[in-house]
Amino acid sequence: MVHAASPAGTFIYMSPEAVRGEVSFKSDAFAFGVVMLEALTGLPVQRPADHHANLLSLFEDEIGTPNDLAGFLDRRDARCTWPAKLIAAMRPLHEAISRCLEPRKRSRAEVAELIPSLEEVSTW
Repeated sequence: MVHAASPAGTFIYMSPEAVRGEVSFKSDAFAFGVVMLEALTGLPVQRPADHHANLLSLFEDEIGTPNDLAGFLDRRDARCTWPAKLIAAMRPLHEAISRCLEPRKRSRAEVAELIPSLEEVSTW
């Protein structure tokens, strides 16, 4: 773990401890979880929906299950279709995002721990 006197970065991507200046591999995992959520939903990180200041708030309040995540997949571009197999199997992605966005550093996964789940998804 590294202590930074004044952490720099975009706040929404920063883990709770990174905001306090404690930076570690688990801080990177938090940012990775936000990026995965942003990529899958196509929503902006700030004000992604009514009553949600940021994407993390939306995830905490409305994306509690893999089926909820499937309902938020980005469908804006008609050329971009999600394979039915992927939509039906949102569990590994939801689990990876949940493990990354865990607010307690001790309970949060490191990105390297997510590789088996992400490799499973990449074969679809």
